[in-house]
Amino acid sequence: MRKSQAPLRISFGGGGTDVPPYCGEYGGVCLSVAIEKYAYADYVDENTEPNEMEQGIAKLWNSKCRVKISSDVKPGSGLGGSAALCVAGLKVMPPLEDTPEVHVAEKAYEVERLHMGVVGGYQDQLAAAYGGLLYMQFGAWPSVRVKRLAIPKWFDDAFYLVWMGDRKTSGTNIITDQLQRFNKKALDITKHLANEMALSLDNPLDFGRLLREAWEIKKKFSPLVTSRKIDKFCDWVLDSGAIAMKICGAGSGGYAIVMENPISKGQLELALKDTEYEKVRFEKKGVRLIEED
Repeated sequence: MRKSQAPLRISFGGGGTDVPPYCGEYGGVCLSVAIEKYAYADYVDENTEPNEMEQGIAKLWNSKCRVKISSDVKPGSGLGGSAALCVAGLKVMPPLEDTPEVHVAEKAYEVERLHMGVVGGYQDQLAAAYGGLLYMQFGAWPSVRVKRLAIPKWFDDAFYLVWMGDRKTSGTNIITDQLQRFNKKALDITKHLANEMALSLDNPLDFGRLLREAWEIKKKFSPLVTSRKIDKFCDWVLDSGAIAMKICGAGSGGYAIVMENPISKGQLELALKDTEYEKVRFEKKGVRLIEED
């Protein structure tokens, strides 16, 4: 049996600047890192009850559906799960098994955006295809530049994922609302913060300060990004040993990424004991076959 896996990701900064029309007109920048949570795809004789994404992958090759996808997380997690599922599903197909990462990401973007009509950018497809810590620059599709960065050692003990509950609004609706409002000033600032974070990887305090600013700016994209519950959690966690927190993905729910304040190590995990939390483990590799015929 052929089986593939693609990592999910945490986006630290720049999300929204990879979405047209902003990236085509002004250029976008994103900083993200792959984690040890995965999407999977099996190459089967025939999937007789395909979901929409599995159908989209089949349409790309104009063939019967031979892909079955699954994930470590449920939809709406904010970890780029939809893109990772698509990347894994494409990688398991024989025509793409030896294709460069950027081409797999391009095909995944085509399936999600063109065949399925899902609104969004294209950092997630690249993150799933490449893995590791990525600094990505975007122009008009398919103009992208991807630079791999070394994952700092201090990352290993600094980050937690906390489940904030199911989204109240879909990611597509949140991004659609952002596009209608099109807050260019906020997008310019979030791009600047992503650049600054990439330059601050050797300084946890500076990185944490920038991550906290990135969340405050993200909330200006749309009122759908946050909620009273999320804002209350943010205030609490910043008083409980965190230097920063940010909702992953479009917002409204799913996972929050929480960074421990390096000055008060140990305090945060103790405070999180009554929440649905886990320490983040990072993945250096991108999509790959894990079983072959």
